Amino acid sequence: MTDITNVAIAGLGAIGARVSSELVQGKVPNMRLAAVSARDTKKAGKTCNLAGIDVQIVALGEINIGHHHAVVIVSIFLCFRLANLVAPRGRN
Repeated sequence: MTDITNVAIAGLGAIGARVSSELVQGKVPNMRLAAVSARDTKKAGKTCNLAGIDVQIVALGEINIGHHHAVVIVSIFLCFRLANLVAPRGRN
């Protein structure tokens, strides 16, 4: 039995939406879309609905590694925010 890797997409612009769609359609073997994150979660919800993507949507600061997500893919994301995304909880 092959392990399935949970994937979270940080940033749901054109690239993030495309990668999310590919994951949901099963085009990436052994990977499952666990969550997407976006600055504007309402807009992300509309994007997901239009693309037929049924997934948990979380704010950028709420996405994490280990609890729900095994791998985080960053599409278009400002570098100074990346440190906040991958820093352990409780760390400034």
